[in-house]
Amino acid sequence: MKKPFVLAVLLLIASSLRAQTPQYALAVSSQATRASASFLAPDSVLTGNVYVFSSQASALNANPAGISHVCYWLDRPATGAPDHCESAIPYDFKGTFACANAAGNCGGAWNTATLPDGRHTLTQVVTLGAGSSEVDTASFRIYNGSLLSLSAAFDDGSPVAGTVAVQSLNSNNVAATIATEPLVAGAASYKVVLQLDTLYSVLLMQRDGTVLATFPFALPRVFKMDPAALRGAALALIFRRSDLALKQATPQVTFDF
Repeated sequence: MKKPFVLAVLLLIASSLRAQTPQYALAVSSQATRASASFLAPDSVLTGNVYVFSSQASALNANPAGISHVCYWLDRPATGAPDHCESAIPYDFKGTFACANAAGNCGGAWNTATLPDGRHTLTQVVTLGAGSSEVDTASFRIYNGSLLSLSAAFDDGSPVAGTVAVQSLNSNNVAATIATEPLVAGAASYKVVLQLDTLYSVLLMQRDGTVLATFPFALPRVFKMDPAALRGAALALIFRRSDLALKQATPQVTFDF
C-alpha cells in the first residue's frame, strides 16, 4: 500500500508545481513615468530610449507588493554579478530618479542603441520579503533603424556631387524631411527607423537644391514585412554623362535582411 501512496503524493506535488504561475513580470514603457506600458514579450520591439521595470504579472503595476529587492541580468543567465539591483519600490532596470518635469519618481532611461539590433533577453530575480525568490526571463527585439545607402555616379565612373534627403509622407500628404546627408565621393547613408504603411522618398539633389531623382518606397502592412528584419537597403544610380540634365538613370536596388 505504500507505493500507491508515494506515487499519489509525487503526482500531487508535480501538479502543484505545474499550477504555479509567475507573480511578477518585466514591463516596458516609452515614458519615464512608466505610462502606457506593456509587458515585455517576444513580439516587443524596442527603439531608442525605453523604460523597463518590474510589475505584477497579473496586471501592469509599477509598484508591485511583497518584494524585498530585484536584480537584473541582460543577455545572460542570472549568475555572477547582476547588471543592476533595486531594493525599493519602484523597481527600475536603469534605476529610479526624481522626475524632472513631474511629481514622484521616474525610471532611468535605457538607450537601446547601445546594443546591436536583434533579439535580446532580460532576466530578473525577484527576492520576496519572506525570503523566497522568483526568476523571470523576457525575450524581445531591439530595432534602431535600417541603413539606407545611396551611391550615384556617371557612366564613366566619376561620382555625382550633391546631397541626399530622406523624407516621409504623413497622413495629410505633407512631406517631412528626416535627414539630409551630403554625397561624399558620390555616396551617402543614413539609418532610419522604418514604420509600416508609411511612404518614404529618397531624393538625390544637386548642390543648389535641384532634385535629380526621386525614389519612393513603402513597407505595406499587407505584405507582412517586418521593418526590424530589414538591416539595410542600397540604391545605386548610374547617370549617363551625355544626359546633361541628369534626367535618366539606371537604378540598382539591393536589400539586406
